[in-house]
Amino acid sequence: MNVYSYQYPCSTYNTNFVIKKYLLKITKILFYLRLKSYLQNNYIKKKLSKIEDNDCLEKIQLPQGNISYNLRDILTLDKIISSNNFGGEVYKTSVKNALGVFPIATKVMKETKDNLYEVKLMNDITNNVIHKKISKHFLIIYKYCICDKEEYSNSKKLISVNEIANGNINTLINNKDILSNIELLYNLLFQALISIATFHNLLSHIHGDCHGGNFLWHYNNEKGYYHYVFNGNNLYLKACNYNIMIYDYGMSKKIKKQNIKNLISDYAGIIPAFLNEDFEETKNLIVEFNNGLKYEYSEIPHQLYTQFRMSESQGKFFSQKISKNFKYKKI
Repeated sequence: MNVYSYQYPCSTYNTNFVIKKYLLKITKILFYLRLKSYLQNNYIKKKLSKIEDNDCLEKIQLPQGNISYNLRDILTLDKIISSNNFGGEVYKTSVKNALGVFPIATKVMKETKDNLYEVKLMNDITNNVIHKKISKHFLIIYKYCICDKEEYSNSKKLISVNEIANGNINTLINNKDILSNIELLYNLLFQALISIATFHNLLSHIHGDCHGGNFLWHYNNEKGYYHYVFNGNNLYLKACNYNIMIYDYGMSKKIKKQNIKNLISDYAGIIPAFLNEDFEETKNLIVEFNNGLKYEYSEIPHQLYTQFRMSESQGKFFSQKISKNFKYKKI
C-alpha cells in the first residue's frame, strides 16, 4: 500500500512503547463514531438533503439583536467562530427543530476559483477517504451550495456545511500543560506530519498553507496505538487525547514536476507552531531536552530535503500511480 493507510488502534502490554508482534483486541474508536453520528442520523440527513445546490443565505435577526443567517429554514448560523483570509467567515450552526446538538459549522465565502476548488476537493475527500475509512485526519463536509442570485453579495455566495472541530493547533499549543508534555508534543507533531503525507500521497496535492491555524483537532478517547502503513512499512503511534486533521485547501495545487520541491515546504510550515516560547517551561525544555527541541524540529525538513535530493538524483519523482484508487473529479 502506497499511502498512509490508517487502521484501528491496537492495545499492547508494553509500557516502553515497543510494539509486540501480536496485537491485542481492537477497540472501538471515535473516528467511526464521527461517521456513525452522521450516517445513522436519518433526521439530520433528511434535513440536509433538502438544501439545494443553488440555495442562498437568508438574513435574520437573532433574539439578542445580532444579525445572522438561515439556510433554507433548515440551518441557523448562530455565531461567528472564525474569520479568515479566505474571504469569509465560519459560523457555529444549529439544525432547526433538531433534538440535541449536532456538530456543524458553516463556512461562508466568496465564489472564487480557489474556494470552489477547496470545497470540491473536500467533498471528494469525504466521499472517497473518510466514508471509506482510509484516514481519520480530515474533516467531513456534509453539504455545499452556490447561491445563484446575481444580486446576492459575492462574499456569501459559496456555502460549505462541515463537521465542527474543537479548535486548531495554535490554540492547542497555547496550553501550558501540553507545552510541558514532550511526549504529547511529538505525538501531535507526528499526526500533523502524517496528515500532510496522506494529503500528498493519496490526493496527489501540495497543501501550500501548512500553518497551525489550518490543522484542526477533536477530543479523542481512543486507547492503544494507531497503525499506519506506508510503502509496506508498519508505523505505530500511541493514541492520545487529540486527533489532528489537515484543513483549508484553498491554496492546494496538483503535484507536478515543476512544483515537487514545495512538498518539503508543507512539512516545514507546520513546525513553527510547535515552537511556542511564550512559557518559561517551554524555554527551559527547548534548551535542556535532548539537545533542544528547536534542533530536533529543524532536522525534520533537513532530513526530508536530503531524501528528496537522493530520490531526485535517482530519477524517482512523485508518481501519480499512488493515487490510482482515489478518483478525483476535475473542476
